[in-house]
Amino acid sequence: AQIGRSQARLPVTKRLAVLVEKLNGLHYQARWEAGAAGPRILFGRCPYAAIIGKHPELCQVDRHMLEQVTGSRTEQLAKIESGPNGPNSCIFLLR
Repeated sequence: AQIGRSQARLPVTKRLAVLVEKLNGLHYQARWEAGAAGPRILFGRCPYAAIIGKHPELCQVDRHMLEQVTGSRTEQLAKIESGPNGPNSCIFLLR
């Protein structure tokens, strides 16, 4: 399941739905939600969980992939943390 570039002619909501479908095919447990600052993409599962502690740059790989697919500047707002007090999702804001 290759992510690839979304089709620019589709409405943004359709592009996000297609993106989430592709990400879920890669086991990200992704979803998107509307927000006042722009759409947010949430990952409920980190495919790099076993190695992310030693390789935090992998979060930037996901951020860059989202920018390439959506054509939007993307900012990571939260990263999945293990433990009861950490965020349970990676959250990326599209601007």
